[in-house]
Amino acid sequence: VAHGLRNPLASIRAATQLSLHQLPPKSPQREHLQAVIGEVDRLEKRIAHLLDFTKPVPFSPVAERLADLADRVLGVFREKLARQGVEVVVDVPAGLPDAWVDSFQIEQVFIEIISNAIESMPKGGTLSIAAGVTETPAGARLEVAVRDTGEGIPADALGHVGEPFFTTKADGTGLGLAIAKRFVEQNEGALTVSSRERTGTQVTIVLPIAAKGVAAEV
Repeated sequence: VAHGLRNPLASIRAATQLSLHQLPPKSPQREHLQAVIGEVDRLEKRIAHLLDFTKPVPFSPVAERLADLADRVLGVFREKLARQGVEVVVDVPAGLPDAWVDSFQIEQVFIEIISNAIESMPKGGTLSIAAGVTETPAGARLEVAVRDTGEGIPADALGHVGEPFFTTKADGTGLGLAIAKRFVEQNEGALTVSSRERTGTQVTIVLPIAAKGVAAEV
């Protein structure tokens, strides 16, 4: 079904882009065509989320340095952060033990969380990422807190955050954070969300520590 939807969407986008390029720069029709492209992109995102949520996900854990992970993910958003006036504060000590995680899955988790944080700060703010070791009933674990100073989540919605298909966004799928939570749990971790309206949101992730003697991939 997804592939059957993606093919016509790709054709619509290509035809719309071609028409857009053929219009004069000041044509009033350009705005309508750009709106069509934007809607096609949103539909494509929803289809991708549905596929990610329903398909089996391979799991290949390795030792991962959290500092390296933070650098890679922030690099994805560097231009957007600067353009939107979001200050980034990172506190990931160099001496932390490595996490034992599937690098692809956990990278996708942080991309989703940071993307949500940036969206919540359209007029700028502060994005903070802090990591450390915490003690749990299962023993020592790594804890990563991603905090923003954005709009926050309404109290009546907070308990539903992370549930499949629940969203507070007009164009959201309700699957992004659900997929992130699924990935974290597959990595034997935990994801929790705390928030206050007009103050900001914090997403806390607890992850297992790699066994001693297992080196992170370079």
